[in-house]
Amino acid sequence: MIPAKETRRPPKRPSLQSLLKLVTRKDVLLPSLLSMIVLYAVWGLSYGFFPLLAGQLGASEVTLSVLVSMNVVIIILGNLATTTITPKVGTRRMAALSYLAQAVGIGLVALIPALPIVFVAQILVGYAFGVSYPLLMGLSIQYVAEHERATAMGLHQAVYSIGMFGGPWLSGLLADSIGMRPMLGITAIFSVVLGLAGTYWLGSNPKGSDASAAIH
Repeated sequence: MIPAKETRRPPKRPSLQSLLKLVTRKDVLLPSLLSMIVLYAVWGLSYGFFPLLAGQLGASEVTLSVLVSMNVVIIILGNLATTTITPKVGTRRMAALSYLAQAVGIGLVALIPALPIVFVAQILVGYAFGVSYPLLMGLSIQYVAEHERATAMGLHQAVYSIGMFGGPWLSGLLADSIGMRPMLGITAIFSVVLGLAGTYWLGSNPKGSDASAAIH
């Protein structure tokens, strides 16, 4: 990162009024809420219940390490897919596909609790995270003035961190109350319903490459 150039801007004192305006902006808040849904599944399932279920199905410690490490590799590939495919497919369609992939992966584990299916689910959820994370982060600052982008990014991170905390906590409570497989089924249903509803309300993107530009 050392050779990267940065355009320095004069400091500007933040104000409560400007923060409130950002919080109420649909183009900032909605991508943040959508990121929260993705991170709920990633932290609650990919890093939590998927390895736990794999261990119950007889996975060795090496297999569990591969399961988690593979998720990171898939996330990186998803990042690359975002920058190369989004300009051709469009931001809304790309985001919708990520939520479908996530829901299918979680739903498969709920219906067929077998070790190979856990790996398939880890791939699909990892792909969904790899695609949606940079895409939604770019969308959250896409139409924000440059001097407000740091604040908008902080808001984005604050909102999606709720999903990082809520994933392990709420999915754990549900698993204790109704069982792991019903919890996975409910998570899959809410993931696809809320994800597709959110991407529908994202609005049309005037230029397919805008989100990629915001990411860069």
